[in-house]
Amino acid sequence: SWNGDMYYTTGTHSFRIENGNAVGCDTTARLHLTVNNSYELDVFQQSCDSIVWNNQTYTQSGIYTQSWTANNTCDSIVHLNLTIGGLAGCTDTMACNYDPFALCDDGSCVVIYGCTDPSACNFDNTACVDDGSCLTIYGCMDSTAFNYDPLAQCDDGSCIPVVYGCTNPSACNYDPTANTDDGSCLTIYGCMDSTMFNFNPLAVCDDSSCIPFIYGCTDPSACNYVDTANTDDGSCLYIYGCMDTLACNYDPLAECPDNSCNYSSVYNLPDTVVNCGPYTWIDGSGLTITQSGNYSHTISVNGCDSTIILTAIINDIPVISADQDASNPMIWVVTPGGPYASYNWIGPNGFSSSDPTIEPGVNGIYCVQVTTDDGCSSDSTCFSVTYLPSSLDEISLSEFKVYPNPTTDYISVEFTLDRISDYTVKVLSSSGTEVYKDDLYNFSGDYKGKINLSNYSKGIYFVEISYEDRIIFKKVVLQ
Repeated sequence: SWNGDMYYTTGTHSFRIENGNAVGCDTTARLHLTVNNSYELDVFQQSCDSIVWNNQTYTQSGIYTQSWTANNTCDSIVHLNLTIGGLAGCTDTMACNYDPFALCDDGSCVVIYGCTDPSACNFDNTACVDDGSCLTIYGCMDSTAFNYDPLAQCDDGSCIPVVYGCTNPSACNYDPTANTDDGSCLTIYGCMDSTMFNFNPLAVCDDSSCIPFIYGCTDPSACNYVDTANTDDGSCLYIYGCMDTLACNYDPLAECPDNSCNYSSVYNLPDTVVNCGPYTWIDGSGLTITQSGNYSHTISVNGCDSTIILTAIINDIPVISADQDASNPMIWVVTPGGPYASYNWIGPNGFSSSDPTIEPGVNGIYCVQVTTDDGCSSDSTCFSVTYLPSSLDEISLSEFKVYPNPTTDYISVEFTLDRISDYTVKVLSSSGTEVYKDDLYNFSGDYKGKINLSNYSKGIYFVEISYEDRIIFKKVVLQ
């Protein structure tokens, strides 16, 4: 108790005193308190016959109390709960009959030494203390057996008797039941028949590879080579040639036929040659045939004469010209007049006709070709029409020049047009074939062109200027 209050716990406590000192100032008082508690303890003990506690011996069960003054000067009380007597048995942990619940040893402990490992071959199920005698290495303990184990302590019944023989699986006398090799293995395989082609005197194991002797020519370059022969009998033949005594090139020294025999013969060509005009028979040493009939040619090959016969049908090629009809010069006819199987007229501005005669409508170059009933076509013959009025004069064409004329390669074409329009400049062969073309669109004024004719055959060509259906042209000679 302090200043009229009770305190039960350790701590610092204070209160204020007004005018507590000599000069009339307030004073604060502090109490630093440590509280030491007393305690009461229960202790439980068991004993077989007696126990000494606090320098006193107790032989009977009961509760005994003692008081002590602790270091903190406080009184403390201890209660001893004592039990005398209880469960008796073997308390030796090494004993076979050790009782972990026994409190008092009754002298019944039994200790038996021996092997306590169940996996050992000398395991003692009555032993409770292992004496280090356990044997755990199993194996064959028979020193005469194949698998004798000198380290084995326990025989496991695995002993295998020794079986001698060849233990090499690749040997021909391999014994799969043998476990000990006796050096008898035979490993050299081959043909063991001395009468065979591939007899091997070193072989000790027959491998069924024996091959009988096959005699014949073993040289692949000989004509009588035998690919199945393994023993050459000296019969090879090497001289090739014709062996037929009836052939022109029979060779009495030949041993091997080489399909080279030649015979005299007469050979008729299977197809009849039909040709328009002369036919050159290339197989007949360049013979030119101009009339229908049978023709023969003899050739000599390796001393043998052979006659080749050709049947030829020669049809005439029509030779024509285009002429003005005597009764009407405006009409052009073919001379001779035929009749022919077909007519093919061509002219300026894409003109064409298959009629026997034509009447030109514009100036220009016209050509005609005819075909006979035999299928023979004539050469194309051309002519120029200049007598029809040309309206190019109306557009003031002037200075129309073609030079040089004749020429060997290039020609120059020059002219002047005063009227603006579309024009076409062409160069045509005498057969009417177009070899050059220059379209002039919306053109007027001077024209100068250079044309290469060096790639065309020599002959007569026509330089043509056309406007709508009007044409004017000039002839030029290419040499």
